Amino acid sequence: MIVLADSVRVWIAALRGKPLSSGSEDAYVRSEIWAPSGLVPTREEREHARELAGSGSGTGGSGA
Repeated sequence: MIVLADSVRVWIAALRGKPLSSGSEDAYVRSEIWAPSGLVPTREEREHARELAGSGSGTGGSGA
């Protein structure tokens, strides 16, 4: 019930043109994670993966 009531509140505020409360979203951060576009990587994607493996970036880890 609480979720439904809050969604109605947000919906009404959007219809009235009121902005949502500030701080509801984080600032944009460009992703450093890379992955091939499909199940089987293309030749260019394999070359790119080798370059990233050599530089130590794009592994998908937290970087810590």
